[in-house]
Amino acid sequence: MGLFLPDEQVKELKIVDNLADFFFNVLEKAWYHPSKQHKHLSVLHILEGYEPLSKNDSIQQTVADLNKLSLFIEMCDEYPIVYNILWAFSFNRDIQQQLRSHSSFLSKLSRLVKESDNIQIHKAICGILWNLEINHDDHPVSE
Repeated sequence: MGLFLPDEQVKELKIVDNLADFFFNVLEKAWYHPSKQHKHLSVLHILEGYEPLSKNDSIQQTVADLNKLSLFIEMCDEYPIVYNILWAFSFNRDIQQQLRSHSSFLSKLSRLVKESDNIQIHKAICGILWNLEINHDDHPVSE
């Protein structure tokens, strides 16, 4: 649905909270289950379905309001697609603040940006750091 409707229409439908609650419920059950599945849905498939939705402003704000970033941060080592989701989230001001409070994760990103051989992960990490105004050494940002 997030692929087909613009942000304004999604807001008007007032289903974002229900969608986010449903998604996190399924994702958490799959993540904490030994098989990494919930009702035959693997964590990876759930994340793949969620990735396009993560670009939606309403979804981003709901994620910020629910304070669920730590779940994604916990998953990123095992599921690199989470870096893309976090990059999309990092355009939201509230999420930026929450990401900045995870200093060990930021240190990890700073290390990975130098070490990662995966182009997509590198691009996503650079995007996150840029949105957080970290690594702007080459491009000063005006206040």
